[in-house]
Amino acid sequence: VTGLPFDSREVLSRLGRELKPLNQRTNRVAFCSRWDKEKQPWFYMDLIESYIKNNPDSYPEFCILTGSKTLRSNVPEYVERARELEKKGYLKIYEGLTKDQYYELLADSRVHFTCNLQEWVGNTVNEASTFGVLPLHGAYRAFPETLFNEARHLYVPWSIEDAEGKLNELLLNPIDTKNICTRRRIEADKCIDRTIDIL
Repeated sequence: VTGLPFDSREVLSRLGRELKPLNQRTNRVAFCSRWDKEKQPWFYMDLIESYIKNNPDSYPEFCILTGSKTLRSNVPEYVERARELEKKGYLKIYEGLTKDQYYELLADSRVHFTCNLQEWVGNTVNEASTFGVLPLHGAYRAFPETLFNEARHLYVPWSIEDAEGKLNELLLNPIDTKNICTRRRIEADKCIDRTIDIL
């Protein structure tokens, strides 16, 4: 296993500015995966509704970041539900983003949330870590290993209660306590060397 080819220096160079400290960033939770069934967007939407129900006076900007011209999914009902949440002001959908626009929004976020069932570890995790965005992922497949088994950044899969509790803690205490982002970035940068070694 080598990981995906990745160069954090190139990603950082696209931002064109210094990274803000986490506590000076927009109180934003970013969902960067496709809006398809295997990425479990319904779980993210359930989490949003539960979080806002339990914190009606103070909640973060929950968002979707996508380069697609309009939000799309292999389950049309997911898009319909997302639009309803958008109308309520619970969810912000950033569409048609260029890579640089995507990086700018991601780098100004506090938490990167993933709940997918399909892939092991994608570039969204590496990109978010490069910008120091705190990860919160289900303890599923390779994510525990990817996040060094740090419980603060892993929730029990399919548990809204656990995901919500972990999310609340990350938002209230936006500090990379175990240098998770730096450690993840360093590991991601090693993938090309690992591939060359194997070849």
